[in-house]
Amino acid sequence: MSSQTNGTLEPETPPPGPVTAALPGYTPAQVAHYLKHISFPLPLSHPRDATFLKILHRCQITSIPYENLSLHYNPAHSTSIDPQAIYAKFLPDFADPNTSQSRGRGGYCFEDNIFFLFCLRALGFTAYPTSARIRLRDHHTRVPAGPFVGPCHLVIIIVLQDGTTWSSDVGFGGDGPIWPLQLTSAHTTNPDTHEAEEEEAVAGAGAAVANLGTQQIRVRKGTFPGTVRPETSQAWFYEYRNAVTAPWNTYYAFSEAEASLWDLEYCNWWVSTSPKSFQTVQVLGVKFIRDHRDECPPLPQELEEGNGEKAVYRETGIIDPASLVRITGKIMLADASVKKNMGGKTELVTVCKTEEERVQVLQKYFGIILNEEAQEGIRGHVSELKG
Repeated sequence: MSSQTNGTLEPETPPPGPVTAALPGYTPAQVAHYLKHISFPLPLSHPRDATFLKILHRCQITSIPYENLSLHYNPAHSTSIDPQAIYAKFLPDFADPNTSQSRGRGGYCFEDNIFFLFCLRALGFTAYPTSARIRLRDHHTRVPAGPFVGPCHLVIIIVLQDGTTWSSDVGFGGDGPIWPLQLTSAHTTNPDTHEAEEEEAVAGAGAAVANLGTQQIRVRKGTFPGTVRPETSQAWFYEYRNAVTAPWNTYYAFSEAEASLWDLEYCNWWVSTSPKSFQTVQVLGVKFIRDHRDECPPLPQELEEGNGEKAVYRETGIIDPASLVRITGKIMLADASVKKNMGGKTELVTVCKTEEERVQVLQKYFGIILNEEAQEGIRGHVSELKG
């Protein structure tokens, strides 16, 4: 959805209206293929509730990687956020099982979240996109610091039938939430999200939720800093801390206002083309690791038709999303370095010296198979490994 004008890549003019109204959705056949691809374990008869949403979110991030390879391993060094183009990229075997297209692909924030948004809508959820402003990392500490920049990210807002509102972000890489987060400032206990047992209530903050390892995350409602009229500048802040005793820090801020196609096109255009964007100069990849071992008790009769893993029930008979889709760690690529975190300390796995080695690493650790055209696309680019 971009065009070349006088040698400059510019976004095409999108049709008017919000994304949810202007673009066609995914078909039932496309959704069925997607659910099979991610090994979704519940039957479609299951209510579209928080449990369904949590399990779908976890299946998504453990099946479709976060990666920005289209900005590097691509002659055009660009990416489309058209939902059908994203689907064809992520699941090329839907149209042609024998395709020569690259396999195992994912995308970066705009691609992953727009794809998930349209899957949610096709499954019957009320969902829409909103823009987010991120905090850049300190060059030395790698900790988010300083002012918010953007908007240059995308978050999904979901309104469930029980009236609760949730955020879902499947495109923030290794620092993203492994759960959707309920947008509430009330401090309530929610065992399904592994809330910390001892947590002091904070004004505007939701419950602390266990992320990977010892990290905890939450959303907090507050005033966006530096605004002239604070009463009209309320935002949700996605926050983290790496231990119960550690201070909270903020990754990004977002509102509940629906983003239009114009918003998304121009945000994606800047992030994917500007030399000031880290996405255009750094090769990135993250995939959360899912434990597929079948350690579950027999299913109740009404859930036997679900494909994939068996449901784990607590004594109360409630589905436990954390047990049903077990996330045990994550594998990460940053330029030439491959690192792994299995819930504790991050460990260096290997360092690639050549493009051939990085292509092999992408296949071995991420399941991404780049075709010849993609591999040639990085030649001469700023991110090429020339060792």
